[in-house]
Amino acid sequence: MLSTATLLASLAALAAAEKTSRTFAVNHFYGNGPLTMGRMDPIVSPGVPSGHVHAIQGGNAFNLTLTDDELLGSTCTSALVKNDKSAYWTPALYFQDPVTGKFTNVDMYYMNVYYFFEATDDEIVAFQPGHRMVVGNVNARTPPATGGASILDTAQGTPQPVQWTCPRATTTEPLYPVGSTGTNGVGIQDPNNAGAGVGFPDQNCDGLYSPLRADIHFPSCYNPAAGLDNYKENMVFPSSAGLTGGKANCPPGWVHTPHIFYEVYWNTPAFADQWTQGQGKQPFVLANGDNTGYSLHADFLAGWDVPTLQQIIDNCNTGDSAMDTCPGLIGGLSDQSKSCNIPNLVPEQIAGVGMDALPGNNPVTGWGIPSGAAPVSSSAASTVAASSSTVAASSSKAATTSKAASTSKAASTSKAASTSKAATTSKAASTTKVASTSKVASTSKVASTSSASASSASPITGWTYKGCYSDNSARVLTGITFAGIGAVSNTKCTAYCGAQGYSLAGTEYAGQCFCGNELVGSSELADSSCNMACEGDGTQICGGPNALSVYSASGSAGNAAAAKPVTTSKVASTASASAPTTSASPISGWTYKGCYSDNSARVLTGITFAGIGAVSNTKCTAYCGAQGYSLAGTEYAGQCFCGNELVGSSELAESSCNMACEGDGTQICGGPDALSVYSAAGKSKTTRSKHMRKHLHRSRL
Repeated sequence: MLSTATLLASLAALAAAEKTSRTFAVNHFYGNGPLTMGRMDPIVSPGVPSGHVHAIQGGNAFNLTLTDDELLGSTCTSALVKNDKSAYWTPALYFQDPVTGKFTNVDMYYMNVYYFFEATDDEIVAFQPGHRMVVGNVNARTPPATGGASILDTAQGTPQPVQWTCPRATTTEPLYPVGSTGTNGVGIQDPNNAGAGVGFPDQNCDGLYSPLRADIHFPSCYNPAAGLDNYKENMVFPSSAGLTGGKANCPPGWVHTPHIFYEVYWNTPAFADQWTQGQGKQPFVLANGDNTGYSLHADFLAGWDVPTLQQIIDNCNTGDSAMDTCPGLIGGLSDQSKSCNIPNLVPEQIAGVGMDALPGNNPVTGWGIPSGAAPVSSSAASTVAASSSTVAASSSKAATTSKAASTSKAASTSKAASTSKAATTSKAASTTKVASTSKVASTSKVASTSSASASSASPITGWTYKGCYSDNSARVLTGITFAGIGAVSNTKCTAYCGAQGYSLAGTEYAGQCFCGNELVGSSELADSSCNMACEGDGTQICGGPNALSVYSASGSAGNAAAAKPVTTSKVASTASASAPTTSASPISGWTYKGCYSDNSARVLTGITFAGIGAVSNTKCTAYCGAQGYSLAGTEYAGQCFCGNELVGSSELAESSCNMACEGDGTQICGGPDALSVYSAAGKSKTTRSKHMRKHLHRSRL
């Protein structure tokens, strides 16, 4: 334990790049329900049944007792990201019939875990295996003294990390009674968020694919002196005191970890006809017997492959497009044709209609009545002293409602389009209505080409412009690919690569940044091939199609730097007569639609750069179909994209799709700025029919 703490402290002390804005990625789960449910809590109640039922996601090595690295031995995980075998759990939810007083379990609708990498002067370091965290107070039956707002910054007041969000189809009535004190049968409205508050609301949460949602934030400052397993004292929230630009730092000597945020949706609309809404009381009860909702809490036990998570922290900013679409994802994805589940390790009835009592010793208590349930210790994270009572500004986003589902495609960047997914699903409550999507091809903004005012050879202190160099699907700068730095410019890309210890930086296609120490398999091009104005600075040129604007910190574009070794990559071959390849490969259930143009905003915006390993049309169509998309496109020999319509694209001559697939040399996977497009429906432009990205309707912060 000491060596791990020492290692973490050393990592935290490393010189790190200034992080000026939040990046994030959403961790999704798959399969039939959660990993398991039952009275299990290896953090608070190791080796024995816990006080109440939890819903648990993560690796199948989960057990009543877990050592630090035991989860790493999981043979499957309910997380889409295969190398995340961590355990995530929250209390289950029950419905208590207002007439009979009997209990029925509420199904978990789905769960998301956000990994936020916040603006900070600290280096953000991956969780080490065995890192334990608990947040919330299981014994709380009264509202927090700070009121209904979410507070995640110790400089803004005592942290308040848990809330309930209630997306609704109509919002003519307030979510909580006006003037509610939170002590008479219903909770308190968040003054900054009309769709959320503390304690249960008395309204039906019937937003499209978004029923009642538990929102749980974990602190992100780890104290190595306390140790990984000391969940009561090892974590605090960061502070923005004395900082500007939205930054928040950890105390000196502490380690800044990712800020994780659980969204747990419960299928409460299934009970909407069994109680009367808007009467100042509600029928839902947490598994610990709490009918107030104030005792919402959650646990986390890290089981990450550390290099995988660190690569995500450093390079991924896919946002709502999900962590499973992170470029260069180590380890790939879980097999979604299967479901990762384990049995309840405390065999007893935990689900059913008309149960006489909650599992365990959990009589219903609330509204000021002390809990009779077996206690579960809470994290010390919410007890940090604060210097101000001001409500954290990050809680100001209003909750979305089902109206958001009508949002048309916003394809201005390759990461933004996930906000348009709203297709039918068998889980949808009868009270919800599927909103139509609309094609907005004009929203797809192609990066502008160069003009007299733009230049590749932008003077950047400490860096020398080396010229325009060819790129390929294997990438000629392999240190960091598709660096998540926001709107790209040469200035930002060189600063980022330099801070990561690389001597070469390259920008491409107006909005892509790559880092490395040598150019592998590249050749110098005419400067006219680098002709696209940077998305983040229109006065600079950021490469072009398959062309990198290359800068060197050492003055040589071809030298192999000692800072970090680079391995040679294989350049994808183009089609030739000696290697008979075809785009129109017969794939069962899919129809080849032709070769279509692509651009930097991406014309297939559902999933971009799908992490499926060596790409082939067969693998790409299978992956996109499993995600519920009707269109799949492969490009540049090694890229896979999914969607339900082509936005701002036009059909090209077949000769434009001319590159053999990396994963199957007998197939053609598009070409430069050209997609080989397949359709499950037999047409190349379609609105979505079956897919629901389960992170649509929410308010996060």
